[in-house]
Amino acid sequence: VLFFCQINVIFFRRINMKKIILFSVLLLLAFKISNAQEKKVITLLSPNLYEFLGLSEEQKAKISPLVEEIKGIQEKQRATFEEMRKKREAGEQFDREEMMKLREQREKDVNTMKSNIEKIKAELTEEQLEKFKEVQLPNFEMRRRNRP
Repeated sequence: VLFFCQINVIFFRRINMKKIILFSVLLLLAFKISNAQEKKVITLLSPNLYEFLGLSEEQKAKISPLVEEIKGIQEKQRATFEEMRKKREAGEQFDREEMMKLREQREKDVNTMKSNIEKIKAELTEEQLEKFKEVQLPNFEMRRRNRP
């Protein structure tokens, strides 16, 4: 009987040890995955963009107005789309002329933003350009929903 008790104790210790090892491995994997997801994305409008790129004061002075203009354009577009959404929810119809004006304005804004991004790139050194490739730029494509 004593022999069987010792076998049972050893058997349960092995199971517990296997569970502990498995739990530890799973915990380590979960930690690594969460760290990978925590990697911060740098955007053109991020407050730490200048530090990320390592810009000099002269570069900051030249680039800052361009970034601010892009930020203003994006805020204006957000407000316009929010206004359009509210009209649509209220059941109002959009006339063709109004939509054409909005589309033309959007195209002008996109061209301005693209131009500003090229001006920003022109101010950067080779090392800064390599870092700039990691910066998430605004999406210039119109998002269309599949509508019948």
